[in-house]
Amino acid sequence: MENFHPNICQKWEIVNDADPDGLYRTATRRCGCGDLDNDSRSVFSRVTIPLLLTIGALALRMTIDGDREDYADVQSANKADGNGVQGRKPRERMWYLDYARILCVACVVSEHSGGELFSDRNVMWVQQWVVPFLYVVSGIAFMLSKTGILKYEFRLFLVLAIGTTANAVAEMVNGKDPVARPGWTMYQMAYVAVIMIVSALVVPIKEVLKWRAENPCAATPWRLRMIAAVYGLLATASLVLFVGGFSFITDGESLRQSGAGGATVILEAPMFLSRTFGLFFLVSLTACWGYCSSAGWILILLSYATHAMIPYNKGGHPLSPDLFLIGMVTYEWPLKYKTQIASNLRSYWPVVLAVILLCSMPQVSGRCDLHPMHTTWERSRFRFVEAVLVIGLVTGAFRADDPHGITPWMNLWSLYAYCFHVAWARMLPKPYGAVVTYGSIPLFYVCHKMRRRRHLAEPETELGSRQGGGTEEIPTPESNDEAAVTP
Repeated sequence: MENFHPNICQKWEIVNDADPDGLYRTATRRCGCGDLDNDSRSVFSRVTIPLLLTIGALALRMTIDGDREDYADVQSANKADGNGVQGRKPRERMWYLDYARILCVACVVSEHSGGELFSDRNVMWVQQWVVPFLYVVSGIAFMLSKTGILKYEFRLFLVLAIGTTANAVAEMVNGKDPVARPGWTMYQMAYVAVIMIVSALVVPIKEVLKWRAENPCAATPWRLRMIAAVYGLLATASLVLFVGGFSFITDGESLRQSGAGGATVILEAPMFLSRTFGLFFLVSLTACWGYCSSAGWILILLSYATHAMIPYNKGGHPLSPDLFLIGMVTYEWPLKYKTQIASNLRSYWPVVLAVILLCSMPQVSGRCDLHPMHTTWERSRFRFVEAVLVIGLVTGAFRADDPHGITPWMNLWSLYAYCFHVAWARMLPKPYGAVVTYGSIPLFYVCHKMRRRRHLAEPETELGSRQGGGTEEIPTPESNDEAAVTP
């Protein structure tokens, strides 16, 4: 199928210096340039998604009973140790989530400030972990948040408004009208808008996941059944549109040739909605059946199988509500064999690295996370690397610590950097926007130290007369409960 994007392809010379060999030389030279072996509107695609969702439902139903028994055994052991019902979930702060968020934002700053060749060449596999990790961490943080959805959305809206306003100011400084191109003005803040929409859509799933984790074998109340029924109706309606070949845009071929980002998303909407609401329905239906620690594995398989088998262009941003959902499910219902897999990944990381290197395709350039590779085999290799890295994150294989307390102030920097780095990059010549953004890191460290000293001084003056002096440490959070206002 035709897959040519002028704004991508005309800047590059495609050199076919050798025939593909299936390992080192690939049919794809540059993602977004060339013919795909499948199309999201083909008969194969319209049959595959309903088939995969059906297989996923059967697999979830078949694993429920065994997972219930495993859960009961673990809970018995936890109660004997005094850990209570929540014994399976870590209550200490998961520092690796902080590091993942900070590092991902730092990479985004580079991408938007003149370092786009890092992603274009997929240096250090950045296409396969930066945005995926952001979505997974956001999903986990959504499950951890104890605030109501209205407050949660309001906080995200504040972040969205601040970042978009900064971009608009930069446009006006450059003598451009920020209203003329709203997508360009919003730019990186579109991710926050996506998180707001996805969070609103999965609020009921958060409820059913928590209820089922606390009541693994209880009969399902009618409220949870109604939630599953609503998601089922949405999934059915989306599948009917997709399988029936419906399109929100009549002239799809002209759109495909133009390479327009936002309109491309609308073109692929029937397939995208079918897959998204289908996964939402599977999770809510599984919660009605019972607790399932295999649910995360099945979701991961379904998500990456569809990416490999059904290529579609994602416009300017890899929309990934499936990864947000995977983050939610794998936190509330920890993956089966999670501890063993995390231990093996840490013990045999050189072997894992060798496998990832073997699956890499150095001949390919371009944003393959946005514009898929040409063949199923190549897409499978690309998505396999991403899946391994995501599994490493959700199992805790990347576990880390923070003995010197750098994550509190670096989290604040990452929030600032995400909101303002594009504005700096547009107002200043390359690479000085990145220099300003990265150069602000020491300022956050100094502010943190000053605040810490004031905090340590207060107990000494207030409690000294009553308790004979002494100081009090700044409390360290024990969990990531409010971890992800930062995108």
